[in-house]
Amino acid sequence: MYMYIHIHKYIHIYVFIQICIYIYLFIYAYISSFFCMFPQVSRPRDMEKLVKGAPAEALDMMKKLLAFNPSKRPTVQVRM
Repeated sequence: MYMYIHIHKYIHIYVFIQICIYIYLFIYAYISSFFCMFPQVSRPRDMEKLVKGAPAEALDMMKKLLAFNPSKRPTVQVRM
């Protein structure tokens, strides 16, 4: 009987620890979700509408310089 009481006592401690771990992981996931959000990307816009009255060469240069892929961006030597 004495052994049963001690085992029963440890089962409650084990369950309490498991609940604490679950609550900690839930709170950690909830808080970290605020810091790991991906930016919302909208559809590409026409440069002609954003920069009205700009020459065609300037619009072309801006489109090429704002390319997402760095390997597709022109180097300084190419643009000069």
